[in-house]
Amino acid sequence: MTPDGTRRAAALLAYINDSVVEMSSPDAAELSKLLENVFRNINIAFVNQLALLCERMDLDVWEVISAAATKPFGFMKFTPGPGVGGHCIPVDPYYLSWRAREFDFIDRFIETAADINFAMPRHVVDLVAEALNDRSLALKTAKVGVLGVAFKPNIQDARNSPAADVLAGLAERGADVRFHDPHVPSFRDAAGVKRESTELGALIDWADAVVVVTAHAAIDWTEVYGHSDLVVDTVDSSRGHATRPRQVLRLGAGWSNASDRRWSGEPSLK
Repeated sequence: MTPDGTRRAAALLAYINDSVVEMSSPDAAELSKLLENVFRNINIAFVNQLALLCERMDLDVWEVISAAATKPFGFMKFTPGPGVGGHCIPVDPYYLSWRAREFDFIDRFIETAADINFAMPRHVVDLVAEALNDRSLALKTAKVGVLGVAFKPNIQDARNSPAADVLAGLAERGADVRFHDPHVPSFRDAAGVKRESTELGALIDWADAVVVVTAHAAIDWTEVYGHSDLVVDTVDSSRGHATRPRQVLRLGAGWSNASDRRWSGEPSLK
């Protein structure tokens, strides 16, 4: 709160950080944090909108983004997905918008971006229904397995995970839902229903469709794509794996198999 307090805090933090940035006030520091998180939320919302457009245009959003990322300046790569999670990105845009209103400032841009990401789990549920319909199955009474419920890969933190709304949305429309996550043994969905993680092989054998929400490295993706009859891939986890025709419905790309991929691996600057 004072220059002397800032110096003392910086000296303490210097023991655990290589670089400590001293700000002019706690408000400025807080807004800096909000800027970083809201920046990501807005860009994720943009590529999510682009993914929805690519589905209608019969284009592959992942190919489009990878090609754009070959530009060595002026572009930062963001990828679409089933929504945003964690304790910051889903919350901070609404907090900043609320704070702005206290100064008679309405920021519809920030709110719209947050609303786009908030709606993505519902789109994932619609994709599962579309995939099942391709097999002449209805979402109602279908068996659906969800892979990954943590809010991002390779962690056990499931706070505000989009998987909560995906699971609840599938169940609300009549599906029997189970999940597998090597890092999250139990999980409560957005409707308050608590479920326990199912072993991967058992989930694949049981499910009419598998939907990938979080692509943990610890999940055996060779088993997923080698033995699952139907997969809804929301995070491009199928890239690099052999898939069969009309086995995989990808968010932002539609039906695809390995032979469809015109872009593989990381972007090249050649």
